[in-house]
Amino acid sequence: AELPQPAVNSRSWSKWPRSSALPRLQASPCAEMDIALPTGIYGMAIAEPAVLDRKLDGNFIYGVELLRALGMLCVNYLVVGLFISQLWKMNEHNGMSDCSGHLLPLELGCVFLFEVRMMADIRKGLSIMTLLWYAPGNTKDREVCSSTILPLKYRPAATNSPKAGAVMVREENKENGGSGRLEGVIARMFLRRGAERGSIRDESKGLWRLEGLSCAYRLWCVLTVGLPKLSLDLALAYLGGVYIVQTGSDEAMLTNTLAMVFISETDELLYMAFTSDVMRQSLETMRAVTVDMGNKKRLATWFACSFLYPFVTVLAALEVIHRTRSVHCPGFTMSWEPFVDTAHSFVHEVRKAW
Repeated sequence: AELPQPAVNSRSWSKWPRSSALPRLQASPCAEMDIALPTGIYGMAIAEPAVLDRKLDGNFIYGVELLRALGMLCVNYLVVGLFISQLWKMNEHNGMSDCSGHLLPLELGCVFLFEVRMMADIRKGLSIMTLLWYAPGNTKDREVCSSTILPLKYRPAATNSPKAGAVMVREENKENGGSGRLEGVIARMFLRRGAERGSIRDESKGLWRLEGLSCAYRLWCVLTVGLPKLSLDLALAYLGGVYIVQTGSDEAMLTNTLAMVFISETDELLYMAFTSDVMRQSLETMRAVTVDMGNKKRLATWFACSFLYPFVTVLAALEVIHRTRSVHCPGFTMSWEPFVDTAHSFVHEVRKAW
């Protein structure tokens, strides 16, 4: 006798979702990385033209801020270029004042620290190039400002967009539902408004963000910000290291190292001196660009930061010292004797102190 088979209800199978209807697995937040625009003159030169809005900021502020951002960038290039040209002239004129090699350990320490400082600036330039590559392109989102410099054509902004320009911010009055434009130009320059004035601040939509960047604007930023910054950093890293090596005394070597670091911070000084607190806050809190980070990218980033950058920095310091001494001190060879003498002198001074 055959065993009775269980009845199969065809409708019960229809309750299971098909493979195409299954929910897709989303990437974990840990698989993403936010690339923030570096603060400073370089970041301001990229972000401010992208968020300036003629309707909110007005034609006068629109034009003045474009000229100010470009002018500060040019002034920074002129000042740093002047310092670099003067370093080149002094390196050619001075030469090595001491070929004995007793300052070799101090030279290595000072040049290495200076190259570390310049490596940080070079990484900032590479971060700018990476951000311009991964920044979102043209979008149909109505929230994106439509009267900025990006479309290159003036069009009236949408009713509820943008929430903020580069200087001004759109305000809403609770009492009469107006736009708040009667409260004055100076009052509208502040993003943080008190509740007693009836203004509303949208924390998410009032932030600066890089969206809708065209290929022409990316290329403009690369040619005017990314490549010039990398070129100046590389030139200063080499000429500044040579200038430190050519110093004749230990006191002057420490002073010259600090002077080279001061030159590398020219952009930060101009940015802090001639940028308002509101615009600095807007740049520092602007939305970062999200990049998907797979295991290959994570491994490459880890290898570069843990091994490649330190190796390149040490190699650059040794190459600057060896090349400078080889040119001005024929027959110079790197040896451990100066380092051994420095260690013995240090031990001797410690024993004397005790």
